Amino acid sequence: WSLRQSLGNALAAHLSHFAKYGTPDDPDDGIAMSEFFLETLVADDDDGNLANGTPHFAQIEAAFDAHGIGTSFYLSIAHTPLADQPASGPRVATAHVTYGGPFGALDPGSPTIHYAIDGEPESQVAMTALGGGDYSASLPQASGTIIRYWLSAADVSGGMRTDPPGAPAWSTHAFLAGAVTQALANDMETDPGWTVGAPGDAATTGVWIRAEPVGSSENGIQIQPELDHTVDPGSLCFVTGNAAPTDPIGTADVDGGATTLLTSVFSAAGLTNPVIEYWRWYTNNGGNDAGTDLCGSTWAPIESTRSTDNSWRRVLVRIADLLPPTATMRVRFVASDVGASSVVEAAVDDFRLLALPVTTGVTPAAAPLALVLDPARPNPFASATSLRYALPRATDVTLTIHDIEGRVVRTLERGPATPGAHVARWDGRDDRGRVVPDGVYYARLIANETRLVRPLVRIR
Repeated sequence: WSLRQSLGNALAAHLSHFAKYGTPDDPDDGIAMSEFFLETLVADDDDGNLANGTPHFAQIEAAFDAHGIGTSFYLSIAHTPLADQPASGPRVATAHVTYGGPFGALDPGSPTIHYAIDGEPESQVAMTALGGGDYSASLPQASGTIIRYWLSAADVSGGMRTDPPGAPAWSTHAFLAGAVTQALANDMETDPGWTVGAPGDAATTGVWIRAEPVGSSENGIQIQPELDHTVDPGSLCFVTGNAAPTDPIGTADVDGGATTLLTSVFSAAGLTNPVIEYWRWYTNNGGNDAGTDLCGSTWAPIESTRSTDNSWRRVLVRIADLLPPTATMRVRFVASDVGASSVVEAAVDDFRLLALPVTTGVTPAAAPLALVLDPARPNPFASATSLRYALPRATDVTLTIHDIEGRVVRTLERGPATPGAHVARWDGRDDRGRVVPDGVYYARLIANETRLVRPLVRIR
């Protein structure tokens, strides 16, 4: 669909046909999406050299990257999530960022850490290259806060990868700043008194059980966890069904509707800055959203996701951000699937109720060490897109949009700017207010005698 929008039906159909049947580079004829992207470029190539691009490279790359299967597939971010920190002061986050594609390269200035403190607006810090693919950045923190963060990196074609996957819409990393007091802990090794089932549940398989999970995997990808989250000798968690080790995947996954898991009633009344913590696992290759809700006098959503995150992911939520803390609160976990051919697995472990000290102030993050121009979001775009850039110091900037002939179409920024992050929005119009035609454009940022360029694709 994205290819048809950017290239037209005839050319998109032509390339798709030859990508699937006309490029004998491996036995599977490019059925895997990452290979299908590469083979579409091979079908479009006119000189036998993908390294110098193809006639419609920008449109093809943007169409596939819109679904996370273009050049972004070759990006990798390896990061160990930050542990809780009882003391105030900046935290250093590190990551190993690589690009393994047969053409293209990592944009060395793209690795960025995005963070928010206690639900405040998100800020961004460009990561510093340490050499060998390693990057680092400092995060601010203050006692008594939850810091949520995620990482991003882009390649020179504009493809982007995030850690964790689907961030920030579906998931982020998080840690607690300040010495916590534990009011409740359920590691599932003993029965916590939770309830399975709620009105409207219709799942025929994959109903929540408390058990030692039976791991399952496909093509080296873990579908259901082999181990619970609790450190040894812990072994039990809540999981959406167990099949025999020799059964195929999907034998006991969630099918036919929803299955609900309810915590027992707990009290958050009288706690200073109460926080809920739990660890969850979620795999989804085509089912419905999974959701978690908090109940006091009414239900309020904690999270909803359909993005596969096949690892134990920590979730932290400050109760007062959703509901007034009361003496009668519950949390419910819902996994749902209505497609027999899809695979949905979920697990929950190590549920805790915590109290945090009062916030004492935040150490601001430093400005980036180098000029940054992030990939446009969204890209491709229909009506408008945003360009985020960051400056290491106060300077004059020029941010312009150019067509494929290099002509200036629109000037978005021109003049002095302060250090730190800025966002410019392009509404798809030229300097005279006219809507520009569909096609490929380029955003060019000039500051501190440095020039950065990002491709854009306009489709309607």
